[in-house]
Amino acid sequence: MKKLLFLTAIVSLLFVGCNNDNENYDPNDPSRETVRKLPSRIVSDWGDSRNDTINFEYDDLNRLVRVTKTLWSRSSSPPTFTYTFTHNVNDEPIGFSVRNNGSSTGGSLLHSENQVVFEWTAYDTLILGANGRLERIVSRQWGGSKYTYNYTYNSDGNLTRVQRERKIWYAVGDGWGVKIIQDTTELEYANSSARSIWRHVNMPNWFVTYFISDVGLRHSSSWSIFHWDLIATTRIGLMPTQKNILERERCWNTGEMIVSNRTHTFAYAFDADGYVRQIDAIRELEGWTETRVFIIEYIPAR
Repeated sequence: MKKLLFLTAIVSLLFVGCNNDNENYDPNDPSRETVRKLPSRIVSDWGDSRNDTINFEYDDLNRLVRVTKTLWSRSSSPPTFTYTFTHNVNDEPIGFSVRNNGSSTGGSLLHSENQVVFEWTAYDTLILGANGRLERIVSRQWGGSKYTYNYTYNSDGNLTRVQRERKIWYAVGDGWGVKIIQDTTELEYANSSARSIWRHVNMPNWFVTYFISDVGLRHSSSWSIFHWDLIATTRIGLMPTQKNILERERCWNTGEMIVSNRTHTFAYAFDADGYVRQIDAIRELEGWTETRVFIIEYIPAR
């Protein structure tokens, strides 16, 4: 009888221990996975054999070092962008360059506490928050134009809102005019089980938001690796099922406010290991609809 009671107590303790592990288990914690993959290639299908292709290269520490983006074109020499990143011993990106069919430009990333300054033709100051998330960007462009971004996250660490304001100066006759454009992007995650495809890449959260997704450098589509649809918002966390963008533009001469609203919806398919292998993205703008399909390939993480 004593042996039976002893065995029952042991089984009870094991059961409680398993329950506690499950309660503490975070499905967004990439360290829990036994199969670790890195995105190696994304084909963006417009339909009618019109494809954009993006290839990713990593070093032995799983850091992103090169991205090659080839855009669809009828030309025999389609537009090709090559992005190159260098890193310091702390795995922080410190250099960035982009080469476009022979011409190249780039800049350096200067790190300090809770801040990164990206020096290129203009200056972007990135303000970082908890877990290295991107909280704010102040970007000063050539000609005096200024862009400001503010980022909001939910309690799970998923990006939920991006507010951007652009003050753009341009020549008008013998003088200068300015227009102010404000847009707000709202991200929804209802019923999403799609985890970020970048979760095993050795790079900071802000790096994904700033360089890779379309909620960072949207003022320069050639610099942003993705500028049409959202592939990820942070390195870890979930991928959204819907994105709504409300844009307001105030005309400099009449003060008239022009308002537009567009919606993106995302559906995901997964491979046998639970990684997103396909994204069906639909963009709707005032009765006009466009669909794009993303096919994602992976390589094993080192």
